Amino acid sequence: MFFMHSRQETGKNHQFYRFMYESGHPLIQLDKLIDWQWIYQKLLPYYSPTKTGRPTVDPLFLIKILVIQGLEGLCSVHL
Repeated sequence: MFFMHSRQETGKNHQFYRFMYESGHPLIQLDKLIDWQWIYQKLLPYYSPTKTGRPTVDPLFLIKILVIQGLEGLCSVHL
């Protein structure tokens, strides 16, 4: 089952991280450039259209986590 946040929830999230970062920060600049709805459309075929099972984590959050990891130099695995 595909889970997607509403535009209002997404707008609140945008306001929150714009408060955390300066307007010139790469995350803010990327947010202005990327069409996040396009990513939803590309990911939709990989999720079941039925309402059975548990809802997923919003797949856009998973993509944004990877972007933040790359930009901030965060590593999830320590050797």
